[in-house]
Amino acid sequence: GIFLEANSLSSLTPVDITYELSNEIYSEPNWIAEGCVTATVTLERDANLGASLTVPVDVSGSATDILDYSGIPTSITFNPGETQVSFTIDVVLDGIIEGQENIVLDFPLSDPCGNITPVTIELFIQDIEEVSVEINNSEVSCPGENIVLTTTVSGGVSPYSYLWSDNTTQNNISIVPRSTGEYFVEVTDDCLNQTAYDTVLVSVPEYDPITLSATPDIVEICPNISQYLQVDVLGGTGNYVYAWTDASNQMISTTDSAYISPSFSTFFVVTVSDECGTFATDTINYMVSSPPLEVTGSPMVSLCPGDSTIISVEASGGFGSYHYYWTHSGDTTNQVWVTPFSTSNYQIQVSDDCQTFSVSTSIQVVVVKPDANFTIISEPVVENLPISFQNLTSNGYVYQWYFGDGGYSEDIHPNHVYDAPGIYEVTLIATDAKGCIDSITLPIQIYKEFYIYIPNAFIPDGDRFNEVFSGSFIGVKEINMEIYNRWGQILFSTNDLNFEWDGTFKGKKVQNGTYVWKLIYLPEDRNDREYFTGHVTILD
Repeated sequence: GIFLEANSLSSLTPVDITYELSNEIYSEPNWIAEGCVTATVTLERDANLGASLTVPVDVSGSATDILDYSGIPTSITFNPGETQVSFTIDVVLDGIIEGQENIVLDFPLSDPCGNITPVTIELFIQDIEEVSVEINNSEVSCPGENIVLTTTVSGGVSPYSYLWSDNTTQNNISIVPRSTGEYFVEVTDDCLNQTAYDTVLVSVPEYDPITLSATPDIVEICPNISQYLQVDVLGGTGNYVYAWTDASNQMISTTDSAYISPSFSTFFVVTVSDECGTFATDTINYMVSSPPLEVTGSPMVSLCPGDSTIISVEASGGFGSYHYYWTHSGDTTNQVWVTPFSTSNYQIQVSDDCQTFSVSTSIQVVVVKPDANFTIISEPVVENLPISFQNLTSNGYVYQWYFGDGGYSEDIHPNHVYDAPGIYEVTLIATDAKGCIDSITLPIQIYKEFYIYIPNAFIPDGDRFNEVFSGSFIGVKEINMEIYNRWGQILFSTNDLNFEWDGTFKGKKVQNGTYVWKLIYLPEDRNDREYFTGHVTILD
C-alpha cells in the first residue's frame, strides 16, 4: 500500500486524496486531539469528468466507529462533472484515557493501466486529559512582603488563558499581602475550552506592634554628668536593630544602651527595627537646669616692656561659686597683676561648684616699644670730618644721641665731628608715642686723618717744570701705584711713597695721551688696605 505523509498525496491514480486538520496542536502532522480537532479528507479528479466515479473507503485501526469517531462513509461518489468531494472525521471526546488510537483509511483506486493501487491515510487520536491547575503557595515572613504566586497546569491543550481574582491574566501574580487572605485563579485551555479553578490561602503572620520602654527624661543641675540610656523592646519579630542618635542626628550607639555626657540641654532619639522593617522611636530629653557658665576677659592692654597692669575676668551663669586658676602663676583670684617684657597671652580656667568642667579664656597684653638701630653712612670715617648717622629705628618718636665724646643730639639723622681718632661708644635712645623706650649702643672707629694728592697731568718736555708724575701722602704708610695703557699693560709700578714717573716705558717715552692709574694704600692707623683709581694725561 501507499501511505500519505505530510498531509498530502500525489499519485498516478486518477484521483488525488489529501487531508487537513482543523487545528495542528501537535508537532506530528497526523495527530488529532480528541474532542477538539477534526480531519477533512478531500478527493479530487481531473479526468473523465463526464462519468460518475465511486471510490470505496475501507476503515481499519484500533479506534472504534461511533465510540471514538464518526463521519467516515463507506464510499465516495463523484457525480458527472464533479471534480472534488470531501468528508469530515469528528473525533469523539469520550472522557476515557485509553492511550493513543489510530484510524486507517484505504482507498482502492485503479491506475491508468487498470491496476488496483490502494491509497492509505493513517490518523492518530490523542487522549486529552481534563484541565487542572494548582497554585504554588509562597511562604510569607512579614506583612507587606512581596511574593509571587505561580501555577502548575496539566490536561487540556495549551496555550492556556488565566484569570486571577485581581483580574490579572498572566500565569503568575506578584502580591504584597498585609493580612491573611485567599487568592484564586481560573485556567481555560485552548482546545476543549475547559476551565479549571484553584484557590490558595496566603497566611500572613501577625506580630504585636513594637513598643519601647526607654530611660525617662533626665534633669541634672550640672552639665557633663555621665548617664547610660537604656531601651527595652516588646513586639515585632525579634532580632532587633538599634540606632541611637543625638540632636545633630549623629549615630552614638547601635546597641540597646548608649553612654552620654552632654554639656548642655539636648535630646537623644532611639530607633528600633525588626526583621520585617517595622520600627518604633522614642525620644529622651536631657536637661541641664543651671545656665551655661560664661567667662568674659578684660580688654586687650598695650604697655611698655616691664610695665605692670591688672588683668581680670568676669564669670556668669553656672552653679554656685566660681573657682579661678591662672595657668602662668597659679593665682586663684579673678584678677592678677602682670609685668610682661614681650607680648603675652595669659590663660585662665574658670569652674563652678559642679566641678565637672571648666571654661578657659585668654587675655592678651601687647608690649609695644620702638626698635632702636642706626648705621654710619660717611666714608671715610676720620677725625675732623663730619660723620653722618642714619637712624634705622622703627616706631620711634623722640630720639637722643650720645656720641661717646660728650657730644649730644636730638636730630633724627645727625652729623657729628670727632676731633681725635679712637673707638667711641655711640648710644641711641628712642622713645615712641606712648613713652616706651628702647636703646642701642654701638662702637665706631674714628681713624686718623690722612691726605692723598695725585695730579691729573704732567709735561715731560725738559723745561724742569712739571716734568714727572708723582703723589703727595700724609698719614699713609704704604702704597702700591700702577699705571696702565689703554690695553691694560702695566707701564709703571712702585711701592715708594716718593715715586716719580717720567712718562717712559723701558727707557722710551710713551705717546702723549691719557693713562689709567690704580693706587692701593694703607693709612697709618689701619690694618685694611683701600684703593682708588684715576687718570693722568701726558702733554708736550
